[in-house]
Amino acid sequence: MTQDLKRLKRIGWGVRSVFALGISASLAGNVLHAADNVISQAISAWSPVALLLAVELISRIPARRGALSAVRLGATAVIAGIAAWVSYWHMVGVAVICSST
Repeated sequence: MTQDLKRLKRIGWGVRSVFALGISASLAGNVLHAADNVISQAISAWSPVALLLAVELISRIPARRGALSAVRLGATAVIAGIAAWVSYWHMVGVAVICSST
């Protein structure tokens, strides 16, 4: 039983590491592509941070009711979709700028 628990904890840390790496890459790409001022960079950094916060909230707060659980999952999916859309186009912009230099 303890071997299974140790293995599951290692897998959990691996998943967290991959998620953190993805958030970091998205954050870096968004900030790199933003205009050269603090306001633009903060706004572009918000979508990956919002995704991180939504995933943390959904994983840490228990939901007992079916409808609330579905709303919570739906809201997280919407936030993830927005973060993916914004980050994708920022990464495309970074790739275009890097390939043209």
